[in-house]
Amino acid sequence: MIKPLSCILLALPLLIAAAPDPKAAQVTPPAVLPFTVGKTDLRFVVPPGYCAPEGDAAVGLAMVNAADPMNITPITVVSCRPGVAPMADYYMVKATKSLLDVEFSRKVLLAGLGPAFKTFDFKPVMDQVRTAMTDNFGSSIKLGEGNIVPLGQDDVCGYLGGVVSIQAGNEQKKIAAVVCITSVKLKVLNFYRFQADSPTLNQANMLASARALAERAIAENEK
Repeated sequence: MIKPLSCILLALPLLIAAAPDPKAAQVTPPAVLPFTVGKTDLRFVVPPGYCAPEGDAAVGLAMVNAADPMNITPITVVSCRPGVAPMADYYMVKATKSLLDVEFSRKVLLAGLGPAFKTFDFKPVMDQVRTAMTDNFGSSIKLGEGNIVPLGQDDVCGYLGGVVSIQAGNEQKKIAAVVCITSVKLKVLNFYRFQADSPTLNQANMLASARALAERAIAENEK
């Protein structure tokens, strides 16, 4: 269950883009987006202020998702709020390919995450992501220091999160990332939140937003 970490880091380069997309603010997102994991149809509740990516954001996200051989990424929504760059604040929903046809209740999944979190070693994941970034982006984007760690669990999610640095040309940024790993309608889903790091950024709020995303999906799909 530690595989989602490499997907977190593969998505980080997208946050280098800083300019808001003037078209994004004009988009009214649909309330619900359908998607499929294995043979199971699911529905994603779009949070207010977010919409499907367009233009450069859509191209960049497609590139990163193509560089992620372990997962499918059926849902990505980016900021549509005026003054906030689409890729400076966005969500992803991923599902591990090897688990697409496997079913886990939340209780069983979360019980299994506990031991995995206790034995977690971050260094091999960092090395794997550095290799993937080099293979897909060359030397134009480099992964610097990072600290993505398990952050515990509750009755909804197992959590990972932290901050890493990304070097793109002469520009370096720190990126905050969190993920909620859970089961929705017996399918293992990973709900991600990415934001450009800043002194006012609050990890607890990011975790709460990732959990809220999962809770909305659970309520929508398990009626």
